Amino acid sequence: MVKENIELVSVTNHFKFVAPDGKLCVDWSKINKKDYLEAMRKSTTNANSIKTLLQGAMTDRIDDREIFMKGIDYSYYYEQEE
Repeated sequence: MVKENIELVSVTNHFKFVAPDGKLCVDWSKINKKDYLEAMRKSTTNANSIKTLLQGAMTDRIDDREIFMKGIDYSYYYEQEE
């Protein structure tokens, strides 16, 4: 995602999330692993699933250390084989 003025724009899927000050991030603890992987699989042909999933997890807590650390933990969790 790239920042354009006050909107975060997905370069690959062409969707936008807007915050009053332009600062948003994903709270990955709100996203189920299976839902995320399925939405990513579908996103190659239709971005609606991933867009909906991410919109529900957007937060303006970009300076929160806990959000940052959870994001790292979840990235490893999503990569683990079941």
